[in-house]
Amino acid sequence: MESLPSMTMTVVEQSQVSPPPATIGCKSLPLTFFDMVWLTQLPDPVHTLFFYELPITKSQFLETMVPNLKQSLSITLQHFFPFVSKLTIFPTSSRKPEIRYVEGDSVDVTFEECDLDFNDLTGNHPRECDKFYQLIPLLGRTAKVSDYITIPVFPFK
Repeated sequence: MESLPSMTMTVVEQSQVSPPPATIGCKSLPLTFFDMVWLTQLPDPVHTLFFYELPITKSQFLETMVPNLKQSLSITLQHFFPFVSKLTIFPTSSRKPEIRYVEGDSVDVTFEECDLDFNDLTGNHPRECDKFYQLIPLLGRTAKVSDYITIPVFPFK
């Protein structure tokens, strides 16, 4: 079997983005019956990658695009707080799982560059799916708090 060429990923910017302070408060959403089905039968997750070709330099991207993207994300998160929230699961069946936002929650945002050929990745032809695995963001770590477990619901990369 032919081995795939190695890919170099370089982190260009890494930070945490939160909704603007004091715009949400602490909120929670109970999961519905349909959400519960996904939790009990955890399917393989669907990963979507978006590729954009920008006619700007790396320094222009870092100085203008990255701050604008983070600011836009922050403003958007105040309206879509479940993306920055955590799935909270209780060990007993007395409380149902919920999506909970606590003031100060944030999402990790990572901007990376890689040495793969953009035209090859975005072209209309077959290619090895292994090329894309390193481009997929991973969810944050599960955390055990005194009487419940939290799981981040949305990664950014």
